[in-house]
Amino acid sequence: MGGRLVANASEGGRRRPAWVEWLVAEPVGKDGKKNRLTRLERLGAAAVGLVLVGIALYLVEFPPDRQVALTQCPKAAAGCVVSVDSDLTTFAAVVAGFGAAASLTALLGVRFTEVKAAGAEFRAAPETTGLTPGGTELKADELPDEPAAGGEEPRPAELTLPVKVPITIVVVQGLGERGHDAPIAITRLKAPMSEVGPELLRDYQSARRVSQNMYFLTHALSPATAAGQKYSVAVRVTPHLQQGMPPPLQVRAASFFLGRAWGNRVIPGRPGSDGRFGIVTQAYGPFLALCEVEFTDGSRILLDHYCDFDMGSLVPAT
Repeated sequence: MGGRLVANASEGGRRRPAWVEWLVAEPVGKDGKKNRLTRLERLGAAAVGLVLVGIALYLVEFPPDRQVALTQCPKAAAGCVVSVDSDLTTFAAVVAGFGAAASLTALLGVRFTEVKAAGAEFRAAPETTGLTPGGTELKADELPDEPAAGGEEPRPAELTLPVKVPITIVVVQGLGERGHDAPIAITRLKAPMSEVGPELLRDYQSARRVSQNMYFLTHALSPATAAGQKYSVAVRVTPHLQQGMPPPLQVRAASFFLGRAWGNRVIPGRPGSDGRFGIVTQAYGPFLALCEVEFTDGSRILLDHYCDFDMGSLVPAT
């Protein structure tokens, strides 16, 4: 029941009709990006395409008349004025071209980010537009000195669950390198995954999503913009969409921590062009990112994500 309410609830708490949700639901492509048009946008593009093609055909079949004076007459007032058909073939062809492009866009449903025509090139704003610059990762020989941390034995504490399940959660202190007080929850299966029922695994999946208010940290690579760095890495707070609808809670703020190589700074995130909060930084190696997310109801959660370079082979060379 809760899932249906989320899928049909608007920001103001009122439920929109199902046909409205069907029209405005934003599809997500196979790559997880919002690069496809909504049904409403596709219908609008189709209508524009048909109108433009219709105008072009009308101009070709019924060109408007224009009046000209014959060269033999000294002036139009002498009565030597005739009406001739206007030659709007070129203009009609341009209008038809725009109409065909709109119709093709409606048919494919793809949100184009780059168009080349007649030697001109038009690009959409980069995906990282609006994100907070996170600085540049320092090399190993550039890191500031830190005092050595003393070693302590880890202090585990197993949680007692009210319902017996083949999952164990252990909260451990003493695993960290600095201070040894940060608690970490470690989840383990009591049996191999192949022996655990799929219903429990699916329940764990959904519980994980709900515990994070349907938000996760994700990253994307692009060519580096700083010398000595390998990639430009955008780290974002990404919602998990259900039936094309966003989570019930919206992100109010997000703060990022990348570690020692970034000066141990807390970097405030900003919403990018797609509305997701994030930062973009320059890095020469993979790193672990932390992010505190604050929601519109005032609650906060701490997310983490390992930013690897495995997809780097797909990044175009500069």
